[in-house]
Amino acid sequence: CGGQAFGSQFVGLFESNDFGVTWNALHDGTWPTLAINDIEVGAAGRLYVASGSAGVFRSLDGGATWTFGVGGTSGFTVNEVSIQPQSASIVFLGATSNAVWRSPNGGSSFAPSSTGIAALDVYAVASNPLNPFQLAIAFQGQNNGGVYTSTDGGSRWTLEALPGTRFESVDFAPDGTLYAISDGPTTIAPEGVYRRAGTWTSIGPDQGSLFESELAAMTFSESDPNLILATGSDFG
Repeated sequence: CGGQAFGSQFVGLFESNDFGVTWNALHDGTWPTLAINDIEVGAAGRLYVASGSAGVFRSLDGGATWTFGVGGTSGFTVNEVSIQPQSASIVFLGATSNAVWRSPNGGSSFAPSSTGIAALDVYAVASNPLNPFQLAIAFQGQNNGGVYTSTDGGSRWTLEALPGTRFESVDFAPDGTLYAISDGPTTIAPEGVYRRAGTWTSIGPDQGSLFESELAAMTFSESDPNLILATGSDFG
């Protein structure tokens, strides 16, 4: 998925059934927007996508048919949609100016889960696979941002002791360790991946003293606890 609303840079949603050799479009002319920010794959053919201007789209049949703006999200700029690992029916979204919303019923309805952070531009939402009550979000403004965490399933949030930079992504490793990606500015602190192990530490990749690494996503090996993958662009 991908795309941006300006300049007609639309991508939509594509699926591959042969490990990326060929790709098929899952969108069509009925979609209200083809600027898609995130995908979440659930059980039994459920798909959720985060759109850039029309909320969360949901398919219950593997992408054959879609419902747009589910759960009252029509008009939201949704940056990420995330299923709680312990429950296929609990879905979180992170949205621009709407912070975090939670669905208890697979996206049929959403309600704010953002006490104290309701106006933030949230770019990522993550649940701890070992504890469903532990959540984390990454937020950012023009040249600032941070990470909030919750230990009660999203009722209350605490700002983490991190540099006040733009945070692009946040995620829990399989062992429950929390990681976050900073997008700078480097005048405040280095961009790259940060890890929480009691306290927060910048672990790179550090390509220099200027803004070189614009990372966008990370994932973790299920079999090797030391293996982390990060992806993004080399600015310029």
